[in-house]
Amino acid sequence: MWECPDLIRIQDQAGSLHEFLAFCPQRSAEELGQKQGRSFAGYIPLSSRVLDIASVDTGKFTFWDYGFDFYAPQSFVDERGRTILFAWMGQPDTPYITKPTGLGFWQCLTVPRLITLNMSGLLCAYPVPELARLHTRSVQVSDRTLVFPENRADILIRGIHDDFCLIVDDALGRRLGSFFVGGNVGIRFIQSEAAGRRTERRCSLPHAEEIRVLIDGSAVEVFFNGGLRNFATRWFPLNDVLTVKFQGRYEDITAWSMGDGMADVWGAQEVAQETAAGIQGQDLPPYLQ
Repeated sequence: MWECPDLIRIQDQAGSLHEFLAFCPQRSAEELGQKQGRSFAGYIPLSSRVLDIASVDTGKFTFWDYGFDFYAPQSFVDERGRTILFAWMGQPDTPYITKPTGLGFWQCLTVPRLITLNMSGLLCAYPVPELARLHTRSVQVSDRTLVFPENRADILIRGIHDDFCLIVDDALGRRLGSFFVGGNVGIRFIQSEAAGRRTERRCSLPHAEEIRVLIDGSAVEVFFNGGLRNFATRWFPLNDVLTVKFQGRYEDITAWSMGDGMADVWGAQEVAQETAAGIQGQDLPPYLQ
């Protein structure tokens, strides 16, 4: 069953238009060998306009994201002509046993991703530049470690080598080369307490050159090579202070603490709750209850 259909239309540098059929194919665990779950998302490049073809080559299906929590993406074209995509950071068939007790609202979306076409005809999905507005201060590496006062960070590592490894709070690791079979990149949970029965995801990438890691509370998104391979994963931090450690060789690391992009929403919610508490004996609309 193909869920959440979408049509991506992108121009190349020569001005030619390319169309991609995006959807979420749901299959049984037996069909997938229990390696990628039942629900995932991706796209297929089309040979011509979607209205002019009768079939597609499902062998060309390409994942949008290889992490544990990426589903139901939808795109739109903004006022500047950019194609931008959001997805749900969750899965319909995943038990989130590690979410904090009593947490009623815990679902979220990915950051907005800018969709571009690379020279190989594949789509790259990378955070929109506007996210830089949330940067609050730069954080320097000390003893191959970054420390953030809150669980929000934007980290860019350039010039990585095959022995490079990044570990978040000693619970979630991203490793290359020597950890996985040559030519693969991936993520792995080190501590089950933060994982919800999940262990590891990986995919092929012959030459990993750059990693960008976004962490916002319980949302982690990792982008390899400008968004060519990505991993979106929910986790529930075990510590109030975020620590990121590095092993292996790299050329440069740039890191920022991040502000809360939802601060205005939380503020409006608090005002609504205070207003509701101050009204006695009146029927309240649902958003104030």
